[in-house]
Parts: sequence; structure tokens; C-alpha cells
Amino acid sequence: GAKRDMEADLLLSGTRLEHFNLSTAEAERVAELAAQDLPKSEARTQVEQLYRALLLRRLAEYRDKGLNALEPYARPDGSTAAPGRELAQATAHEMNLDKALPAFHMTLSDYPRYVDPQVDESFHWLRVETQERPNQLLSHRLAWRTADGVVLADRRFSVGHTYTAAQVLLGAALRDGGAYLFLTTRVATDQVAGFAEGLRQRVARKRLLERTRERFESIRAQYCPLPQSERSGELGRGREIAGGVTP
Repeated sequence: GAKRDMEADLLLSGTRLEHFNLSTAEAERVAELAAQDLPKSEARTQVEQLYRALLLRRLAEYRDKGLNALEPYARPDGSTAAPGRELAQATAHEMNLDKALPAFHMTLSDYPRYVDPQVDESFHWLRVETQERPNQLLSHRLAWRTADGVVLADRRFSVGHTYTAAQVLLGAALRDGGAYLFLTTRVATDQVAGFAEGLRQRVARKRLLERTRERFESIRAQYCPLPQSERSGELGRGREIAGGVTP
């Protein structure tokens, strides 16, 4: 379709680093293809195949070496954005996860050198819309379950554009006849700049908090509705944490 052709043309253009997360080596491979004198339709087909091959290589290297295998993304101004470093920092700053669930935290931190036997893992190749553009993501999902709780992690270690990496942590535990839920969302980006950067981040956090509260309220209303006399407080206003929100 038209969007697919547009993405191929952006990859083939000289401004590809403005539109895609590519390492220096990956960008050089795309540039070599773009320099060939190919008919437009053939060039589009070949660059799509090359891009898929690059993503498969990222997946294989992550499964083999974890976060250390993720190459920094090159930017047009000569700077870089490092998804591996960002995800390592996100994991290190998760709310006391190393104390509450040390085995799960170690799996996140030291994958693939250590994977706890209780952790189930899966990999996903996702195609989503981000800022009205197709965005291809590689996701590593982990689940840790016990008789009275579950913790899920969704680590997006390869992102096509707009942001560098993301990690979502969701947990639920039975406590005192009820359920305790928590959610953290950490998104790393170097592409929000200018004087309005701080304002944009605060607005984004507020919107995320509102959407999170709405989703948790929906879950509670469906599975454990409160008596009318207890509904005035609902989930409360919630609070912000560094890099994410929690109700």
C-alpha cells in the first residue's frame, strides 16, 4: 500500500537516520542498496527484505547476548541513542523489584545468562502505528507466576522509529482478601527536544496516568465491583514515579 511504499522510500532516501532507528552498520548496508541503480519497485522490495533481515539479526543477537548485543542507533547529528543502556537503567530502577522478586529481577537484568526456571518467556514481532506511521517492534515478554500472584514484563528492545526502547512491568498479588495491582511504563526517547520538552513529558505522564486508572477501574468493575458506599474514593488519584506511573 501507499504507507508501505512511503516507508521503503524513506529507508532509501538520504535522510533515513531522521526517520528510522538504525545502527551505523545497518545504515551503511541500506545506503549500499540505495546506491544501486535499481527500478523503484525492485529497490522497494529489496530494501524491505533487507530491513526484515536486519530485524531478524537483532532478535538473534539479543537472544544470544541480551542487552549488550543491542547496537546504538545513529543520529544525523553524529550522536547515538543506546537501547541496551536505556533498558538496563529502566530495569535497575524498577520499584524494589530486586528485593521483592530477586529471581525475576535477575532474569531481566542478566538475560540470557540467567533465566529463572519459574519464568516463562516469548518473543513477538509487532507491527503498530506510531505517529501515523507503521512501526515494527521486537518484544521480549516474560511471566512469573505463583499461587497468589503474577508479574509480567514486556520489553520492546527493538523499535522502528520515534522512540528508542520501552519496558512495561505489570503485577498482581492477592492481599487481605483483595488484589494489589501495579504498573510501570518506561519509554526512552532522544527525539523530544526544545523548550517544550518538559511540558510534553508532564502532559504525557498525566495522560498515561489517567488511561491507567481507567483501565484498572474497568478491570475492577468487571471482576470485583465495590459496594456503592465504597466507590467515592475509587483508586485514588495515583502518583507519579520516575519514568512511569502507578495507581
